[in-house]
Amino acid sequence: MLVSDYMTTNLLTLTPEHRVYHALELMEQNDIRHLPIVDAGSNRLLGIVSDRDIKRHLNHSFDTDNEVLNDRLVMLTPLEEIMPTGLLTTAASEDLLNVLKTFLQHKISAIPVVKGSQDELVGLLTTHDLLELFMELLSQQPED
Repeated sequence: MLVSDYMTTNLLTLTPEHRVYHALELMEQNDIRHLPIVDAGSNRLLGIVSDRDIKRHLNHSFDTDNEVLNDRLVMLTPLEEIMPTGLLTTAASEDLLNVLKTFLQHKISAIPVVKGSQDELVGLLTTHDLLELFMELLSQQPED
């Protein structure tokens, strides 16, 4: 089993210049939790932003009656200021078992799939993809 067999390839991405509100809007509209951040010209992976990264950045009063102007201004923060760098990545040809070990060891819920020395983004493998695989395998099991 290879990463390429289970990764998501139809990805939504943003650039480092996009703002937090862009990411939130895209995540909510498409019911996703991870957005790869790429160089617009080359599709080179620069980072990834998760819903958890955004939640850590937002003030707890955001979108409540206690919201203040500063909470609104946070939404204008460029993604490059909140995106983690130094990412773990994998190749499409990698054995899925090795990547599962990486998920567990590093407690991650998504790993970008890149190719070449320029880290061109070609896919994303998420826990959702892995759960779909697990369901498929379980449904193939004979009933006792």
